[in-house]
Amino acid sequence: MLLILMVALLVGCGRPAQNETDAPPPEATVDQPASPAYPYPYPEPQNNDDTAQGPLFTIDIPLTAARGVVSGTGPAGVPIRVVNFMRDAEVLGETVIDDDGNFAIETTEMRLGEIIGIALGDVTGTDIDPADFQHGPGYRDVSGFGIVFATQLVIE
Repeated sequence: MLLILMVALLVGCGRPAQNETDAPPPEATVDQPASPAYPYPYPEPQNNDDTAQGPLFTIDIPLTAARGVVSGTGPAGVPIRVVNFMRDAEVLGETVIDDDGNFAIETTEMRLGEIIGIALGDVTGTDIDPADFQHGPGYRDVSGFGIVFATQLVIE
């Protein structure tokens, strides 16, 4: 009996009112745009102009510790640094590439398995714009160091 009374009491209460005010629901004041088309269009291909490429630098191979020389080629008159990336980019030597486009730096600081690289040297007092050496064939942006023109592994 008690159960019947409780059910009757609950039914008699009814559902609570959802909106006890007589205010009408708000109306949208701004038209909503239609959804964008799907699938989204792909961007048009961009012309990658090769004229923005920097000059080519090379390191002669095989690069061996026994030989004790890092040599290679690059544009004449450009100052370069030869660095060892296995030792926190330790500078092994600096030089200016000769008029024939060659360089050679003697060093005893190379060991088997190390990675040697060429980077732009000090351009103070020259007409060289470092911005001309931001990208080019074989260039890499090495974290914590900057742009490297060429790298080579010491193999013996």
